[in-house]
Amino acid sequence: NHLADIACPSASQCTAVDHAGQEVTFDPASPGSPTPAAVDAGKALIAVDCPSTSQCTAVDSARQEVTFNPISPGSPSAVAIDSTGGLSANNLADIACPSATQCTAVDDGGREVTFNPAAPGSPTPSAVNGPYSLAGVACPSAGQCTAVGGFGREVTFDPAAAGSPTPSTVDGSHTLVGVACPSATQCTAVSQNGGQEVTFNPTAPGSPTPVTVDSFDGLNDVSCPSTSQCTAVDGTGREVTFNPKSPGNPTPVAIDTYPSWHVLASVEARPRRQSTLAVTWSAWRARRPASAPRSTGRGSRSRLTRRPRAARLLLLWTTPGT
Repeated sequence: NHLADIACPSASQCTAVDHAGQEVTFDPASPGSPTPAAVDAGKALIAVDCPSTSQCTAVDSARQEVTFNPISPGSPSAVAIDSTGGLSANNLADIACPSATQCTAVDDGGREVTFNPAAPGSPTPSAVNGPYSLAGVACPSAGQCTAVGGFGREVTFDPAAAGSPTPSTVDGSHTLVGVACPSATQCTAVSQNGGQEVTFNPTAPGSPTPVTVDSFDGLNDVSCPSTSQCTAVDGTGREVTFNPKSPGNPTPVAIDTYPSWHVLASVEARPRRQSTLAVTWSAWRARRPASAPRSTGRGSRSRLTRRPRAARLLLLWTTPGT
């Protein structure tokens, strides 16, 4: 089964979800042979976030959320987070949970929907990006989220009262596919079709200048454990680490050269991690399909339909910060 997303609430625990409705939780430093558990049978899980080591929330292909304890998942119930049908024609793209009682999901129709994963009820989606798609979301606090997507736009809003926020174009030449916000005044987004990063203040984005940090291929995702360090992954098995305030000319490093169809699609790094890089994808080789489609990187994963991530790689590491 294709792993779709990953969240690591601590240095010793990560939870990945797949397209078969399963979650698998493990210690990234010593993954062993963990047993996947079905938490959403019959559905493809698209994205996951874990605000704590005892709670994760994932969104699926049926526009539902499912919340579970990754240590003992049991048989959780998936709940539609749009009972009014507002997202019925759109795919959920990403999810961010800044606390155990609040998650925000975005879709490829430019909407956000915020809910309490412990009691989701029937939340009402809000259009925050007009007709333009959203591909990624980050919430540095319970009162602020920033989403990015098509036409290089970002939109920052209060998830408790989204209202009608004004989107801003921060990279007019590229589609933004991932975003990380290590603070309420700094976000870094990456483009899949340009290998560029763009760093901006979400409360006053202005006209930031995108910078090429990876000339090999388009970037697929980014994580920033601090305001002075970000790491992005691309479609050719490389990671590139840079200072978003002064990116310079960083050198992408190949961390997955095993077969060409392994596309690095997602990266998770939170503050307070050890300063050790540990790529544990090799532990998952046994799960790869016997044959998989080759990929050019750029076209194989579009966050505009939430990281389809077929033939993708699981990438984990710990990052600096105390």
